[in-house]
Amino acid sequence: MKHHFLKNDGSVLDKRTRQQMEYIRILSKMNKAMTIPEIAEAVQTSIPTATTIITDLLENNWILIQGKRETGPGRNPAIYSVNTEQFYAIGLIIGLKKAQLVIININQSEVYKKSISDFNLENTKGCLNQLVDFVSACIKEFEASISKVLGLGVGITGRVNVHTGETLNYFNFMEVPFKQYLEARLKIPVHVENDTRITGFTECEFGKGKGSDNIILINLDRGLGLSMVVNGKLLLGNSGFAGEFGHMKFGTKERLCICGKKGCLGTEVSGYALQLDFEEALSKGCQSLLLKEDQGEISFFDILEGANNGDLTSIDLIQAQGLKLGEALGSILNLLNPKDVIVGGSFVVVNDLLLDAIKVGLKKTCLPMVMKECRIMLSELSANMYCRGAASLVLKSHDLI
Repeated sequence: MKHHFLKNDGSVLDKRTRQQMEYIRILSKMNKAMTIPEIAEAVQTSIPTATTIITDLLENNWILIQGKRETGPGRNPAIYSVNTEQFYAIGLIIGLKKAQLVIININQSEVYKKSISDFNLENTKGCLNQLVDFVSACIKEFEASISKVLGLGVGITGRVNVHTGETLNYFNFMEVPFKQYLEARLKIPVHVENDTRITGFTECEFGKGKGSDNIILINLDRGLGLSMVVNGKLLLGNSGFAGEFGHMKFGTKERLCICGKKGCLGTEVSGYALQLDFEEALSKGCQSLLLKEDQGEISFFDILEGANNGDLTSIDLIQAQGLKLGEALGSILNLLNPKDVIVGGSFVVVNDLLLDAIKVGLKKTCLPMVMKECRIMLSELSANMYCRGAASLVLKSHDLI
C-alpha cells in the first residue's frame, strides 16, 4: 500500500489520515525522538488523541519506539521517531556528460548512489530511455518497495518550467511534459528542476547558505547559471525561468550564444568560454604548459588544472573571467542586496585565483554599502551533494524538512 503522502488524485483525505500525515511531518522536522505529550503539544491536540494516532502509526510501522526518556523517579515515558526504512526519496542530476543518482531516507542521509558511465545528454528517445532504464534499475538494485519511495527529484541542465514539468532544451519532442512522462514510466511522483536551482537549494540545505534568507548562488561550470533565494524562498519566476544570468548582456566579444543572440555573459564567463579564450590566446602567440602534454583536445578542466599547476596563460584567462563575472555580478548585488554570494561549480578548484578576481570586479560596479555586509564565498559541496539536494526537494514538497 502506498504512503498517504503519495495520494495525488485530488481526493479529500479523511481527518485521521491528515492527522497521521501531520505527526510524521512533526517527527521528521524535529529530527529527534519525542514523547507523546511533546508530540501532542507540537500538533496542538490532546494527549488521548495523540496516543491513538501514535498507536496507528506504530501498527503501520511508520514510526518506532526509540527507548525511554529519563525523567527521574517514576515511570519513564517512551520516545518515538520516524522509521527511516519506510520513507525514501530519489535524486537524479542530468548533466551534459554525466547522470548521477542517489537515494536518501527521511533524515536526508544517503543510502545508495550510482552514476552512468560514458553518458552524453542528447535530445533523443534513446537518451530518454537510457535514463528511465537507469532509474528503474537503481530502484530494483536498492531493493526497496516502490511504495516506500516518496518521489524522484530531477535536476537537468537547460530551461525548465517547474510549474508544468516541461524541459525546453531536452526531451521536448514528446506530447506530454518530461515530468508527466517520467511519472507514467516510473509510477512515482516526479519533481523537475533546473540544475542550477538544485545547486542553490542544496547550498541552503547542506552548505554555506544554510540559515541565510537572501542568497545568490553562481553555478560556474561548462555554462553559467544563477539561483536566488529571496526572503527564504527560492525565486522561480512566472514560468520557472528566473536566474538566466548567462544570457544577460554583459558580454563584449560579440560571440554568438546558443540562444541565437550576441553579448550574452555566458559566452565569456563559463567553461565553454574558457576553451574559446584558450584557443584565441594560442592564436595570438601565447604559450602554455598544456601544449607540452601528449593529449587531444584541451578541455576547460585541463585549463583549470593548468592554472593550479602554475600555467601563466591559464591563470590569466581565469582571472579575466573572474573579473568580468564580478563586474556583472555587481549590478545584481545592487538590485537585490543579498547577504551571501556563493560561487559553485567546477571552477571552485582554482580557489582564491577566481574568488579574488571576482572581488576586484565587484569593487568596480557594486555600491560600497551593498558589498560591505555581503559575504562572497566559494562552495565546498561536492557534485554528489547536488543529487542529495534533488532528493531533498521531494521531502520539501511533502513538508517533511
